[in-house]
Amino acid sequence: MQAPTFSKPRTRQSVATRNMRAIIWMIIFAEAMFFFGLFTSYLFLRWDMPTWGPPGGQTLDPMLAMLNTVVLLSSIGLMHMAYRAVRSDRQQLFENLLIATMFAGVIFIGGQVYEFSTLGFAMSDGAYASIFFVMIGLHAIHVVIGVLIFMVVHLRASMGHFHAQHYIPVEMCALYWYFVALVWIPIVAAFYLV
Repeated sequence: MQAPTFSKPRTRQSVATRNMRAIIWMIIFAEAMFFFGLFTSYLFLRWDMPTWGPPGGQTLDPMLAMLNTVVLLSSIGLMHMAYRAVRSDRQQLFENLLIATMFAGVIFIGGQVYEFSTLGFAMSDGAYASIFFVMIGLHAIHVVIGVLIFMVVHLRASMGHFHAQHYIPVEMCALYWYFVALVWIPIVAAFYLV
């Protein structure tokens, strides 16, 4: 006869942790569907138009977009190191890396603002211009939201709220940031490389 095995009882914290992780994955899934809808619109517009590209025969300079891509993808590494630092109770390193990640996000937004201000076309200049501004603008808004979230997390971190036993909010921020940074790749490819 076998002795009965008992599973570890669920604690209030483990249920809350599981629920928080489920919430962030649902948010990421919803955001993925949102961007999927935008890409679908892009594809329908692109294949329906006899000519495609910036109005007036202009071409986009991919150099700023590539620099922004490097900044955003580098921020994934910074955020991941920040997450690992909080998990190992290296508070000062965590805060410094979080600031560096925020700074990378601000640089990215600055690049987007500069690009929008120097483009020779407006959102009302046709289908290409409309989908360009909508997709890149909505992505930029997601980056701004990420930076604002990091500011709140940093404020809470400076008060000692995060450590090796309490890091799930940081994990949630990291997952959101990874998604926002990675969704930029097909956007930049669609407008600057294809």
